[in-house]
Amino acid sequence: MARTGRELSLAKRLGFGLLFAAVLLVATEGVLRVATKGLGEASIPDELVRSHVQAEGLEYDPVLGWRRARLPDPHYDIDLNQFRRKVPIDRKKPDGGWRAFTFGDSQTYGAGLTSTETYSAVAERTLQQAVPDRVVEVVNTGCSGYGTLQGLRLMRDRVVRFEPDLYIVDSFPFDNPRDEVLPPASWAAGLERVLFHWRTYYVLRFSIERAQGRLRPMRVGQLAGEENYAGNHDSIMALAAQQGVPVVFLDYPFWDSSHGAQQVTCLAPASELPEGARVLSICSALQDSGMAPSELFLDNNHMSATGARIAGEALADALREAGLGP
Repeated sequence: MARTGRELSLAKRLGFGLLFAAVLLVATEGVLRVATKGLGEASIPDELVRSHVQAEGLEYDPVLGWRRARLPDPHYDIDLNQFRRKVPIDRKKPDGGWRAFTFGDSQTYGAGLTSTETYSAVAERTLQQAVPDRVVEVVNTGCSGYGTLQGLRLMRDRVVRFEPDLYIVDSFPFDNPRDEVLPPASWAAGLERVLFHWRTYYVLRFSIERAQGRLRPMRVGQLAGEENYAGNHDSIMALAAQQGVPVVFLDYPFWDSSHGAQQVTCLAPASELPEGARVLSICSALQDSGMAPSELFLDNNHMSATGARIAGEALADALREAGLGP
């Protein structure tokens, strides 16, 4: 049956309306990308982003602040996901396998070490020896300067897809601004990940949060006061509980050489973390080793191969004692 002129006219107007809306949306997106160029998508102070992006081998990332510029990077055993390990992992966990992820800065990454010398790799080998009939993977997500904010976002948007059995966080307290945005436990989480890269959506969300007086992302160039550096340990705990993945924190060993002191100190003891946080000590193993800090560290926070071996073995032992290992 042929359409009437009125129906055709209505369909035509609807089509033009949709086309106009699409053109307007694209134009608005383009204008906002230029007009709000200084509005960052991450609540990470600009001075932190700039200081890391300027470093060799790193580039800007809108969610994490910065990331490795070359992915994959076989020279450092870094895969497309920015996981550092000799043998890349598959998205699907091996049948009967056990998989943990470590999060942190260059101490976790293992600056100055090969991928097999990091505490993550040592913990993996130690745990594997205890259960030779299972596949054990301790996956290193560390990157220079990463803290609890990056850890939270990696858990939220990326790592959960790899079927984790445990999260291990090695970050000191009060390390990053707060990131209060957790994904809803529904299909909307996937939609928000898509919309997150649209400046129109971001500016709209920014405006609503600002009107509501909620904590909001910072403009580029805005310096964060010390009060903003509350860390995201409790948010990590909440997200891990939502995902059904246990999470533990490490006590971040550090070579304290200030004022003539030469000792290993723990920057993230349980007393400094939120109530209920489960803290496993690798710091005490370094303290009890009887070795000088100069033998355990390359500098203040980067462990030597010897220090990483002691820390990794201590981590594996602590996981088994806590009933959290494979």
